[in-house]
Formats: sequence, C-alpha cells, structure tokens
Amino acid sequence: MRRLSRVLLSTCLATGVLVCTAATGRASFDMVCDPALTLVQPVMTGCVSSAMLSPGGDTRMTMALLLGDRFAPDAPHIPSSTPFFSWSAMPDLLHPPGPQASAGGAAEEPWSPPPDVQCVQAQSGQKAFEQAVKADATLAEPERAALLALRGTVFATCPDYQPAALDEALKGVALSPAGRVFAAYIRAADAFYAADYPKAVQMFAALSGAPQGWVKETARYMQARAMLAEARMLAVDDYGDLTPPEDPAKRQALDKAAQDGLAGLTAYLKDYPAGLYAASAKGLYRWGYRLGQNQAALQAEYLAMLKRPPAERGVPMRDFIQELDNRLVMAPEELPLSDPILWATAVLSAQRDDGDPAFWPSVAGLHADQQALHDYLAASQAFYIDHKPEQVLALIPDMGPAGDGSALTFSRQMLRAMAVQALNKPEEGETWRALLAMTKDPARRTLVELGLALYEQRHGDVRRVFAADSPIGGWMVRETLLTRTADAALLLQQAGSAQAPAHEREVALFTLLYKELTRGAPGDFVRHLALIPTDAAKGSVFALLSPERPPLKVFTEGTTASDYPCPSLQQTASRLAASPADISASLCLADFVRLNGFDDFVLDQPVDGDQLGSGPSLFIGAAYARQAVYQKVLATPTATADERAYALLRAVRCYAPSGINSCGGAEVPPSQRKTWFSELKKSYPKSRWAQGLTYYW
Repeated sequence: MRRLSRVLLSTCLATGVLVCTAATGRASFDMVCDPALTLVQPVMTGCVSSAMLSPGGDTRMTMALLLGDRFAPDAPHIPSSTPFFSWSAMPDLLHPPGPQASAGGAAEEPWSPPPDVQCVQAQSGQKAFEQAVKADATLAEPERAALLALRGTVFATCPDYQPAALDEALKGVALSPAGRVFAAYIRAADAFYAADYPKAVQMFAALSGAPQGWVKETARYMQARAMLAEARMLAVDDYGDLTPPEDPAKRQALDKAAQDGLAGLTAYLKDYPAGLYAASAKGLYRWGYRLGQNQAALQAEYLAMLKRPPAERGVPMRDFIQELDNRLVMAPEELPLSDPILWATAVLSAQRDDGDPAFWPSVAGLHADQQALHDYLAASQAFYIDHKPEQVLALIPDMGPAGDGSALTFSRQMLRAMAVQALNKPEEGETWRALLAMTKDPARRTLVELGLALYEQRHGDVRRVFAADSPIGGWMVRETLLTRTADAALLLQQAGSAQAPAHEREVALFTLLYKELTRGAPGDFVRHLALIPTDAAKGSVFALLSPERPPLKVFTEGTTASDYPCPSLQQTASRLAASPADISASLCLADFVRLNGFDDFVLDQPVDGDQLGSGPSLFIGAAYARQAVYQKVLATPTATADERAYALLRAVRCYAPSGINSCGGAEVPPSQRKTWFSELKKSYPKSRWAQGLTYYW
C-alpha cells in the first residue's frame, strides 16, 4: 500500500486548498471468505467487510455505507447472515440502480475497457437499431428486412471483427430515403466498430441533421463517442494503461479529440437533456476529463456525483463505487478529500496495520464541521493506532440513539462496546445485551451477537448462548461455538433440540459423532449413530461451517480400507468400545480418517488469537492424529507382524509425496522415516506393504 505523502498534505493544508488529494492506494480484493471471528479487524483481507465502518473493511463497502447515510432512503441492503463478508458477496442491487445507459453503450472507462467491450456495445446497439427500423412506417417490408439482416451480419464476427462490404451487400435492394439514412448509419457504425474513428466522426457528423429521428439523435451521441474513442487510442499504451504520448503532435491530437468529444457531449445533452443516451453521455464526461488530463474538472465531477441521489447519478451505485475505488488504487490524486465520504474512506484505510499512522493527524482538520464522523475517526485512531481504548470512551461517551439508525451511529455504538471489551469493564456483558436489544437489522445483529458471544466465551458461559432465552441467533456464531468449544452434553442437547434450526442440529450431531469417534468415546458414537436422519447428506467434509448440510452419511456409508481387513465403521467403533487397546481396530479407525478426508480436519485445528472458538474446548479428549496411532502400534510389543508392517507403511506414507506430515502430530525427521522404511523392508520383506513401498520421503 502506498503511503500518503506528508509533504503533499502539508502543502495542501498550508495553502488552504480545499480540494486536497491522497496519494494512498487502497487495495480491495475479493477472495474466498474465511474471516477471523473477532471484532478487531486491522487488516484488509477482502473478507472482513461488515455493517460497521472499520479499517479492515473493503473501501468499497465503506463508501457504500457512507453513501447510504447521505441518502438514507437508499441505504445499502446487506443480505448477510454472517458478521463478515466479501464485497463480491454483495448482490448487484446493493443500491437501487440509476438510469442505465441506453443502446448506444454504457459509460465504461475507456482507459481500462474489458477486452470485448466493443462487441458488447455492438450487440446492444443492434437491438436499438432493430427497434428503430421496425418502428419506421415509411420503410417498405423488403428494405426493412434487408437492413435488419445487414446490421446483424456486419457485427456477427465479433470479437474478430472485419468490416463488411456494405455497398456490395445492398446491391439490388431498392432503398427509400429513410432506408438510405439507415444504411448510412450502418456504414458509420461499421467504421466505428472497425476502430476507424476519424472516418466514423465524419460519417456520424453527416447524419446529425438526418430527418429520421432515431438516426439523428444516435448519430449526435455516437459522434462524441467516436471522438473520445479516438482520444483513447492516442492515450492508452499497449498494456492498457493511460500514458499520454510524449510526441507533441500526438499529444495535441489527443487534447483536441478529448475536447471535441466533451463539446459533442455538451451539445448532445443541450438538445436532448432527457434523450435516449443522456445517462451514458453524462458518464462519458469522466472519460473526456481523464483522457484530457483535466484533473480539476474530474474532481468536480466526482464531487457533484457524490452529492446527487443515486437515481440522478446516471450510473448504478455499485458501478460508481467501483469506479471510485479504482481511482483510489490507480490514481488517488484524482479523488478529492474535500468530500467527507472520500475523506473518511481514506482515513479508515490508513488506520490499517499497513497504513500510515500519521495520516489522521495530517487531515483531522479537513472536516471539523462533521462532528460525529470526526469523533468516530478520532476514536478509531485511538483504538487501532494508539491502542488507547479509554480515549474511545471519552470521544464516544454514551451509546447514542436507540434503534437502527445510520451506519455511522451503529459504528459509534460498536466501537464504544469494543472499547469496553478491551478494558475488561464489568459492564461489558450488559453493554452488548443493551446494544443487541436496540439492533434489528440482521447484518448488524450478527456483529453485535459476535461481541456478546466473545464475552460469554471469555467468561466460560458458552451454554448461555444456547439457552432458550438467548438473544444470539446467528448461525455462524452459534455453530462456531458448537464445533470448537461445546462439550458432549451441549452437542447432544442441540442435536436433539426441536427449537434449534435443522442445520444447527445436524452440525451439532456431526461434531458430536466425529469427536466421540476420535477422542475416546466410541461406545457413545455407536449409540448416537441412531440420531442420523434417514435423509442425511453425503458429500465433502471440508465445508462444515457453510450453508450446506454436513455430510452425516459419511459415518454410515464412508469408505473403509481396501488393503487392510477392516469391518464397517460401526463394527470398528464397537470393538474399540469393548477393547480400547484393540490394535487392528485402531488401524481401521485411522484408515477411515485417511480415506474420508479427515486428515488435518477443521475440528482438530486450534483457533488462533482472541477469535470466537479460541477458548479451551470443553469436549474431553485430545485432537486426533493418525501418526500417533502408528507410533503407538510400533511401541506395542503384542502387535502382530501384519499390524506392525501396516503401521510402518502408513507411518512412512504420512510424508508422501511432499515430505510434510499429513497425518497430524509432531513432525519426525527423515532419519526416523528411513528407520521405519528400513525396518519394513528388512523385517517384513514378504509383506505386500513392504513390496509396494519403494522409497521414503
């Protein structure tokens, strides 16, 4: 992350410039969402956005929340049932979209267009052309059919576009005056999509006075677009980056094309203020400003757009936020911090662990009139950078308004509660319960529930989360505690609870069965197999904490060993219940774990830090490790030759093929693996397991 230039900030503030810019890039990546379940999120992972304004949140989500506060009726709907999520999880209707660009094409940024943008626009334009041709009553049916067929043929070769021989295609077709106008439009569009922009500009200009209404308006709009497209060709290098040419003549041509394009847009909007392409034309202004290196105009346009309601912005909210975020990353100097939303977004991202701790002191005075926002950002600085939670309580002395208010109000309430938590104050539990009682929005509730659950975990009261009157209902919080912390009694209780959701019951049962099987309670495992529903799911065991049903059928229909004589899993567990030292049954259980994907299983992995689920497990017994089973067999004098040989094979293969232990337990050095390999070869040379093993790892 590029750090903000202190010199730049000092200069801006000293000179009294209101529109000051940040030189800080703020990456916003989307990735598989596996967040750390802790409220303190000082690092942006792409996966810890929430309903709260925080340093670790995606900058796009920060802007969405603050824009929602500015235009309250259009506050973002966050359909999340988990405390944290990624930006990619947000639906396209994060905000109600504004007017879409019409058939002439969307207001995409020309300096970084998708590879097939021209083809997308060509297809969109074809629909509008067809509607116009069909609506023109002066056209005879044969020429209407010929024009429609020609328009479809011209662009059929996208993305490997080749200009069509239009004159040849129209031979023998009698065209009326309106038909000739439509044919001329096709020729102009043909030049545009063939990237012959100077020719396209001339041809669209010739149609700007056409008697056919649709052609006239579209030609006016497309003439401006062609000018900007020509500017793009002059400004973008081979890698798609905006790099103005050094050659004076080319630079002059670029400036002229950009200025002509902007003038064309202005002329179009003057004559067609509510025209077919008005929304797209307004969006195209940002093309022209950027291509023409007019940073002042670009900043003014962004400021104006930020103050318009979403429906008047001319671009869907999600797309607008993405464009702003692109500028934050690629060209931060183009965004003005004179808008509180951009200012707050920059401040919060600078408070990340990899941010610039001096940023807030440099810009704290920019928006002194935004008292609530200013105090929140100062409190966030105290919490994340200065590590002084007591200052948070001084800046946010009370919970504030009750009920679901703005994102800023909720964020202030959350940060205050987090400071109470950090100071380990006796009123913490009541603070979380009071905040939960006044919070109705689902995405916000899950975050508050996480805070209360963390409190209960630290105070050893996990069972309170599952009490009949518990206010905690979020599935991720509840199921994390079940899989990580709950004892056998609580798991059994939730597995059979009629009040618990079906998914929670199955997660509780899956966890109970796995831990009973691998932590020394095989008899209980056998008894509780009867609780598996008849319609239980099959599938992978890797996605236990997910909306998918846990694959309970693995315990009744899972794979058993093919190269070692093992009965069903139920029979293996019954033998272990009768005789825990049964070596053959122990090896069969290890094979069940190996063959059904339980190696390195999530339920056997500790949770780091102060996350939910990081407290001590209340389930009796240690995490399972196959390597420990093999080592125990090898240390047992009564083990048979087959049992010992198979244990040697499996102990060696724990390190195949990477040389890294995949069976759990402490890593052993290659010298130990060599000893196991040598013993198998020398002591049991006729064993099929010795004959099948050719080296060690």
